[in-house]
Amino acid sequence: MAEKEALLTVAEGARVLGVARSRMYELLRLNLVPGKVQLGRQIRINPEVLRIFLDRGGKGLNREPRSRSEGVELDRPLRRLPVNEKSNECQV
Repeated sequence: MAEKEALLTVAEGARVLGVARSRMYELLRLNLVPGKVQLGRQIRINPEVLRIFLDRGGKGLNREPRSRSEGVELDRPLRRLPVNEKSNECQV
């Protein structure tokens, strides 16, 4: 049986793609980079899937193009800020 490669950390995956670690977290959150493996609160990346992704020129695995907002979930609902009706300014 062939030995499998160890999962990559987010920092290691970011180095492979040549992006900042914070950008890698964002790409993973938006599901723009495949291979995300969630282990409790830890995030790892499957190096084989990442390699296929790169070999295909960064294109998704058999997916149609999507709009910017598709698949984006908010951690919490948006809150409407109160507006001063006289000055039309937001009150924080």
